Amino acid sequence: SLKTYMQGAATSTNTAYKLSADLAAMALSVEAGLMNGNAYVSSQDLLNYEASSHLNIASLSVNGYIKVSDLMVLANNSLSNGSTALQAAIDAALHSYLS
Repeated sequence: SLKTYMQGAATSTNTAYKLSADLAAMALSVEAGLMNGNAYVSSQDLLNYEASSHLNIASLSVNGYIKVSDLMVLANNSLSNGSTALQAAIDAALHSYLS
């Protein structure tokens, strides 16, 4: 069940598992209208990742802000082909917004 999946992710050390659970929670919250997909979230972790990896995250502002909807797309894409470090940075941003 979804409840079991989410509870497992909360105690997991697997970054992709945690990210997928946070992405699911965020998607459901946006769909239900509890969170605004057009809101901006601050992500120093993503900004630091972008600088250290020399990867350009197009939707990330120079101050480290990214739209929730863009963050969700980035999270989904990273689950299929991203590095663990990128997944951790995305998850930190999602988790901070969900908290």
